[in-house]
Amino acid sequence: MYPIFYQEEKPNGTIEDKIRFGRSVVFDISQTDCTDKMRDSYVVTKRTDIELEEIYEYFTNIIGKKYPIKLSSKISTLGYTDGQSIWISKHLDTKDAIPVLFHEYTHAENDFGSERAKTDSGFREWRAEISSWLLCHALSLNNGESAAYVFNHNPDITKAESARRSKSVINFVQRTLDQMKFQDFLYE
Repeated sequence: MYPIFYQEEKPNGTIEDKIRFGRSVVFDISQTDCTDKMRDSYVVTKRTDIELEEIYEYFTNIIGKKYPIKLSSKISTLGYTDGQSIWISKHLDTKDAIPVLFHEYTHAENDFGSERAKTDSGFREWRAEISSWLLCHALSLNNGESAAYVFNHNPDITKAESARRSKSVINFVQRTLDQMKFQDFLYE
């Protein structure tokens, strides 16, 4: 279970903070029989605030050349795109804005034009979040919110379709890694 925080307006006009819980899939690497060396390669290293600012600035500059990045004052959404620009909530701190930037970039690159009619919204969200998680992982950034989000948008599809969709995500992420010079921000 994971917490979902929200506000509810009472009949007298006051706002009350509430919490409810959603279902989530939890996976722990200790459930596998991988070696300590393999396990250590998946440990996320904590980045400093300065590193996070540099990473965010670098990727907003690169992505912003194709999709202008704007700050959004909407409270109800972390980010969105119309395929021409990307909006990121001004309420996010840098560590939370980076995964949102990658999520919306994935939408902008993949979900507009003729391809949109061929894919369902569940798949589009799944692809964007999986891509965001993989890109963050490549930079040793924690994107723990993804697991619950992906679970909620995982479409009920055949194994063949799942393989096709997974391959398209991997191809997109590989192209992105190559184009954006991620290696400049990788730990030795």
